[in-house]
Amino acid sequence: MPSDAPPKRHKRRARVGQIPWLLVAEVLLASAIFFTPLALGSVYAWSIGVMLALSAGAAAAGALASGRSRRVDESTRLDLSKGSGQRPPLARQVNWRASPHPWSLTASALVAVAAFTALQCLPLPGALLKLLSPETARLYAFSLAGLPGEHAAHPLSLDPAATGREFAKALAYAAAFVATLALGASRSTRRRLAFALSLSGFAVAAIGYAHKLLGLDQLFGAALYSSATPRFVTTFGDSNNAAGLFILCAPLALAFALRTSNWTARALWGSVYAFTGAAVFLTLSRGGAAAFLFSQLAFAGLWAWQRQRAATGALGPRAAAAARGQIVAVLVALAGVLAIAAYLALGPLLDRASTLRDPNSDQKLTGFVQSLPLLRDYPLFGIGRGAFATVGARYLTFARETAEYVEDEPLQTVIDFGLPFGLALLGWFLFQLGRAGLRLQTSPLACGLWAGLFGLGLANTVDFSLELGGVALPATVAFALLLSEDSAERGRVVPARAVLAALAFSVPLAFWALARSDPDWRTETNQFAALAPRWKGAAAASAADPVLRRHPASFVVPLAVAGSYLGEHAPARALSWLNRAMYLKPNLELTHLEAAAALAQLGHPAQALLEARTYDELTHGNTQALAVVAHYLPRTQSLLAGVPDTAGGLLSLAEFLAQRGQIDSALEAAAQGVARDPADPALLRRRVALLLSAKRLPEALAEAQKAVALAPTDPAGYRALANVQIAAGTPAPARQTLEEGLRRHPGDDDLVFALVQLDLAQTQLSLAELDLKKLGPQDSSAARARVFALQADILVREGRTVKAEEAYRNAIRVQPNAGHEWALAALLEQQSNFEGAIELLRELRAATPEEQQAPIDQRINQDQQRQGAFDQATRTQLLLGKP
Repeated sequence: MPSDAPPKRHKRRARVGQIPWLLVAEVLLASAIFFTPLALGSVYAWSIGVMLALSAGAAAAGALASGRSRRVDESTRLDLSKGSGQRPPLARQVNWRASPHPWSLTASALVAVAAFTALQCLPLPGALLKLLSPETARLYAFSLAGLPGEHAAHPLSLDPAATGREFAKALAYAAAFVATLALGASRSTRRRLAFALSLSGFAVAAIGYAHKLLGLDQLFGAALYSSATPRFVTTFGDSNNAAGLFILCAPLALAFALRTSNWTARALWGSVYAFTGAAVFLTLSRGGAAAFLFSQLAFAGLWAWQRQRAATGALGPRAAAAARGQIVAVLVALAGVLAIAAYLALGPLLDRASTLRDPNSDQKLTGFVQSLPLLRDYPLFGIGRGAFATVGARYLTFARETAEYVEDEPLQTVIDFGLPFGLALLGWFLFQLGRAGLRLQTSPLACGLWAGLFGLGLANTVDFSLELGGVALPATVAFALLLSEDSAERGRVVPARAVLAALAFSVPLAFWALARSDPDWRTETNQFAALAPRWKGAAAASAADPVLRRHPASFVVPLAVAGSYLGEHAPARALSWLNRAMYLKPNLELTHLEAAAALAQLGHPAQALLEARTYDELTHGNTQALAVVAHYLPRTQSLLAGVPDTAGGLLSLAEFLAQRGQIDSALEAAAQGVARDPADPALLRRRVALLLSAKRLPEALAEAQKAVALAPTDPAGYRALANVQIAAGTPAPARQTLEEGLRRHPGDDDLVFALVQLDLAQTQLSLAELDLKKLGPQDSSAARARVFALQADILVREGRTVKAEEAYRNAIRVQPNAGHEWALAALLEQQSNFEGAIELLRELRAATPEEQQAPIDQRINQDQQRQGAFDQATRTQLLLGKP
C-alpha cells in the first residue's frame, strides 16, 4: 500500500524550512554590529574572519528566508486554486531559481568593490601588467631585479597580501548590506537593527568613560596597544576612529528619543545621545568634532523640513506646533552634548584646535598633497587596496618611516582603485546619500541614519575610520537601513539561489586570502629585518625574494639585505640594495648612513660625503655619517662637503672636529658659521660651548653676553653665560645671571636645576633646598625624576642616607633606565649594602638591551667580589672578638 509520507529528502527540506531564517539573519547581523567595534575595531585578521563569518551567515540566512517565503506563497496559491485544504508536495513548492531576494544597485556596487579588489590580487603576465599599469610592472621589476621572482607573474596590487585581506573585508561589507536588505522589508526589524547600532556606539563610549573615571591609559589596564596612545581609551587604538563610530551612532539615539512619547524612555534615549555625542569631543578629534556639529545641524534642518512639509500638508496647526517643539528639542539635546563636552574636554580640545592656525604644521594636509602623485603614476587600476602603507613611503617625505593611510577616504579610494572605478564609486554613494535625503519620509530613524552617515562621511575627509571594520560594517548596515526606507529600492530582486551560490564561491576564497595575509606587511618585514643580520648577504638576498613578492614596495627588506652585505664587507653588493631602499624611501636617515659607509669603503669619498651631508640634513645636525666617512679619508681631506653649506652645517662640522681633537679647525669652522648669521643666538651659544671646551674663556664670555643681548627672553642664553662664568671661577656673577634669567622666566626647570647644581658645588645645602622650591609644576616624568635625584644629592651631602635612598627610588620609579639606578647603586655600595646594589643592577640589566649589558655585568662582578671581601672581613672580626 503506497505511503502518503514524503520522501526523506523532502523531510530534510521541511526541517530546513521550519528554521526561522529571518530571526537567524537578524541575530547574526546584530552580533556583527556589536562584535566589530568591540573586537579592537576589527583590525586584526582573526576579527576580520569573525566579521566575515557573521556577515556571510546573515546573508545566507536572509537568502534562505527568501526561499522559504517563496515556498509558503506558492503553497498558499496552489491551495486556493484547488479549493483544498491539503498541502501540496514540497517538491512542487521549491523553486530556488525563481525565489526572489531583495536587491539594489548599491548592493551591486559593493559586490563590484569586492570583485575589483579580488581582481587586483590576480597574478598577470608581465606584458599584460605593463599594459594595464606600467608603473606597477616597473616597480616589481626594480624591486625584484636579479631575484627568481623578477620574471614571474605579478598582480596589479603592490601589496597582494594586504589586498587579499581587504577583499575579505569588502566581501563582509557586501554580505552585511545584502543581509540588511533582506531584513529591511520589516519596519520592526529595521527599528531593532537601528537600536543595535545605537547601543553599540554607546557601549564603546561607556568603556571610554569608565577608563577616564578610573584613570587608566591602557585598555582594561593591559598593554594591548604597542604603539597607539589613545586620548580617549576605548576598544579603538586611534581615538579619531572611535569618533567616527560615535558620529554614526549618536543621531540614532536622538531619533529614538524623538519617536517615543514616553517621557522615561525619552529621557533614557536623550542621555544615550548626550553621552555618545560628548564622547566625540572627548576623543579630541578636531575633524570629528566639526563633522558631528555639522551633522547634528543637518539633522535638525532635515527633521524640520520633513515635519514642516507633513504638517502643512495634512496634520494641521497643532501638529505643526508639535513639530516645532521637536526641532527645539533637537537643538536643546545638542546643547546638552556641548555642555558635557565643554565640562570634560574644553581645554584640551581648544589646544588641539589651535594647531590648525599653522597649516604647515599639520601632517594630514601635507600627506594629502604628497599623495597626489600616486594618481599620476597609477591612474587606471590604482596601487591595490591596502597597499598604501608600503607604497606611500616613497611619496610621504614628512613621515620618518611610513603611514598606514592617506587619512582622506575619497582620496584613498581613488588611489587604491584608480581614477575610473574610484570616482564612479564615490559618485554613486554620494548620489545615493543625496537622493535618500530628498526622499526621506517623516521618520526620525531615517533622519538619524542619514545624519549619522552624513557626519561620518564628513569626518572621513580628514580621517580613515571607514578603513576599520568596527566602523565600516555598522556604517554599511546603516546605509542599507536608510535605503530600505525607499520602497523603490526594496522593489528590486534577484534569485535567492544566486545569492547562495555567490556566497558559497566567494566566502571560502576570502578566508583563503585572509589566511595568506597573515602576518601583515609590518610584522613580516620586521621579522625579516631581525633575522637578516644572522645571514650572509647571499642568503639574505635569497630569503628576500618571497617577501618582496608579497610586499614589493617595502624599503625594510632591501635595507636589511644591504646590512647583511655590509656586515661581511661587501660594499658593492650592499650599495645595489641600498639604491633600492633609497628609491622606495628617499628620506630614511639610516639608508644614507649605510650608503655613506659603503661608498667610503669603495673609495668614492666625494659621493660618500654627499650621502653624509644628506644624513646631516635629515637628522638636523647629526654628524654620525660624517664620522663614518672620515674614518676612510686622509687626514687632510676636506670635510666641508659632508655638511650642508649653511651656518648650522658649519657649526655641526665644528662640533665634529672638536670631538676629534682638532680644536683650531673647529673654532675656524664655528667662526665661519657665526659669520653667516651673526644675529642667531642659537649659533652663538653653540660657538660658546666650543670656546669653553678650548679654554678660551674671554672669547666665550663675550660671545655668551652677545647671545643674551640678542635674545634676552631666551633662558638658554642665561645658562650658557652662567656656564662660562662658573668655568672662569666666578660663581657669584653666575648666580646673578641665573637669578636674572629666573626673574624673566619664573619656574624655568633648566635655570632652577643649574642654580641648585651651583649651590651643591659650593656646598650651600640649605640654599639648594630653597632654590629647588622655585620650580614650577612638573609636566614631564623626566623633570619629576630629576627633582627627586637632586633632592637625593642634597640628602646624601647632609648625611641622611635613608631619605636619599628613598628619593633615588622615587626617581627610578618615575623615570626608569635614566641613569638614576647607577647613583642609587653607588649610594648602596658606600653603605656596604652590596646585596642591595647587586639586586638593583640585575633589575637594570633585565631592562637593558643585550648589547649594552657589559658595563652592568662588570659592575655586578665587582660588587660580588666586594661583597665576598666584606663578608670575609666581618667573619674575621667576629673570630677576633672585635666589635
